[in-house]
Amino acid sequence: MTKKGKWTEPEITYLKQNYLKIKPSECAIALNRTVASIYQQATNQGIRKQPRYFDYELNFIKDNYAKYGPSKLSEKLDRSTNAIRDMAVRLGLETSKERRVEIAKETRSRWTYETRSNHSKSQKKFKGPLSHSWKGGICNVSEMIRGRLYTAWSKYVFQRDDYTCRLCGKRGGKLVVHHIRTFVEIRDTVLKNNPNLSIDNYEDRDKIADLVIDTHELKDGITLCRSCHKKHHLANGVNCGNILPDNAGDNPQPNPPKLKVIVGGTVQRLMGEDTATNTPDTNAPLLKSLG
Repeated sequence: MTKKGKWTEPEITYLKQNYLKIKPSECAIALNRTVASIYQQATNQGIRKQPRYFDYELNFIKDNYAKYGPSKLSEKLDRSTNAIRDMAVRLGLETSKERRVEIAKETRSRWTYETRSNHSKSQKKFKGPLSHSWKGGICNVSEMIRGRLYTAWSKYVFQRDDYTCRLCGKRGGKLVVHHIRTFVEIRDTVLKNNPNLSIDNYEDRDKIADLVIDTHELKDGITLCRSCHKKHHLANGVNCGNILPDNAGDNPQPNPPKLKVIVGGTVQRLMGEDTATNTPDTNAPLLKSLG
């Protein structure tokens, strides 16, 4: 039980000697006091830790953040990149457009295909039963793919298109990657070429998801803003979930679909697993205006 009541002289002496050297929680343990009591007594004694940022650091961030960005300032001030970025947000600062382009180039040069492959391999040990969110292998193929597709494919489409909508030319904002080669076509091709894999067990579903992701190429997608994406699908009458009228019948999905077996070279759809993504990308045809 922690001590309460008036502080003794030895306790105050210990606090003065150690408060700036160790954490308040460590002082609390040593003195058998609460952390709140440590803070209060330090204030009473006029003991203050150094401020989180000195004035010269804040001025340096204000003067240089737009030009250099968080990573460069992190090296200069010996603080983490996230700490610099958080402070910039509080100060209402942004990096310049030129610096953002340079950062994107630096990121692409570091995040090579080999690096991405090594990162993917390192994450394998946290998959399946070893994952903290393991629920017995109930996750379906589409959920597995959606969870991995951004880092493996979508982000590179965004980078290639400079985060710019290919229809209206607007840069930034809420963007999506539109499938030129439809998601369903890619998925069905993988299943057709790998008849030995079954979606009835987790290990095979995991392999199917990886194969579908690996089959995606940069040319299979383009960057669109959400507005243009919605307009395109409304104009073409594809099945885009809630944004289409009920009678939209272009490239409809079975309800609910399930890719089960391959019979005579064609994919047999059976009831059960819901592989629909409820996003316009999954069944999108080639944009005619882009050739």
